[in-house]
Amino acid sequence: MHTRLPVVLLLASALGLAAEAPPATLTQEEALAELESRNLTLAQVRARAGEARGVVRQALAGLLPTLGVGGSYVRNNQGFSLDLQDAFGQLGAKLSAALHTPVTFDGLPGKAVIQPLEAFTGQGTLRLPLFAANGYQDYLATTEAALAAEQSA
Repeated sequence: MHTRLPVVLLLASALGLAAEAPPATLTQEEALAELESRNLTLAQVRARAGEARGVVRQALAGLLPTLGVGGSYVRNNQGFSLDLQDAFGQLGAKLSAALHTPVTFDGLPGKAVIQPLEAFTGQGTLRLPLFAANGYQDYLATTEAALAAEQSA
């Protein structure tokens, strides 16, 4: 029985069970920082302050100008155009003969494109909020709430 005791002590010391390291000493600042990092209530308050800052940014977004741009391209399998001068020229000749008065359709374009082979379209919009009835009040209210949340953190 006496021979087993030294073997057990030898194994315990080899595994580090017999000699534990002394606890680390911290300065007051380190201890407070460690306590602050482990405080879940404080982390929750800081998260709510961050959410309040996000609400302020959302309220401010309604007061800022916005720019939108869009476009499209279409290629049809075939294009179709109508020769207006030829069609209205024949109509003018028939009307002139029927009315015994010269009828002309001058100033018409040569062709009217009904369906182009390729079509590009583009648009742009710019929105400038000159008067936002509740926007300014919402922004001020959310700013005050965010400041209160940050001060409580």
